Amino acid sequence: MITAHILIASALKKVPRKEVAISTKTYAKSGQEANESLKSSRKELETDYLGIYLLHFVKSDWVDDCHDVLKEMKNLKANGTVRAIGLSTHSVAVVRKAAQFEELDVIMAICCRTTQSIIRKFLEGIPIEDGSMEEMFQALKQAHNNGKGTIAMKVLGAQSPPLIKNY
Repeated sequence: MITAHILIASALKKVPRKEVAISTKTYAKSGQEANESLKSSRKELETDYLGIYLLHFVKSDWVDDCHDVLKEMKNLKANGTVRAIGLSTHSVAVVRKAAQFEELDVIMAICCRTTQSIIRKFLEGIPIEDGSMEEMFQALKQAHNNGKGTIAMKVLGAQSPPLIKNY
């Protein structure tokens, strides 16, 4: 099966590795799973390090329990296997909490400039877990002010119909 990692590995052969920052994510629920997931990703990507390693799709009911995984990810950063660690979420509450986590460098969150009525109309395309998009922008701004890198995801929505028509 051809995965995104395999396609990226092929593309990396055409550019100097030091000029590319690669980000990948894991659904790990333990430090061991995070380590195994990273090993697999590095093998598929044919690289000895990653730029950003994210704990993916952290929900508000798990954010307080993810520290063991983040601890292992921090160890991976310390040994040079990754340059930065973070998490991704669809939750305003998670962004607010994660903005305070010392071990995190980056937070990736759902972030699109549209109205709440459009979000309610296309919930599958803009799956925000809690709060409003304006609250998400405020939470990301606070994370940035706390020294976290921020990455916007699903800027144009996640599925059909695309938000370009309604942007």
